Amino acid sequence: MSSKRSLREKIEKTLRVAEKPNWNEIWTMLKITLLGFGLVGAIGFIIQYIWTFLRLP
Repeated sequence: MSSKRSLREKIEKTLRVAEKPNWNEIWTMLKITLLGFGLVGAIGFIIQYIWTFLRLP
């Protein structure tokens, strides 16, 4: 029972300290996320292009 209480206290403390991000922080996170998606997509495209060029199944 003590561990549940401890977990609840930790969650409550985190929620008290947490604050909403401002628009600048949201925009930065969005740019980083989109850059990551683009990078993963570009790597996938390059791999697919190489496989097609070499005619590997």
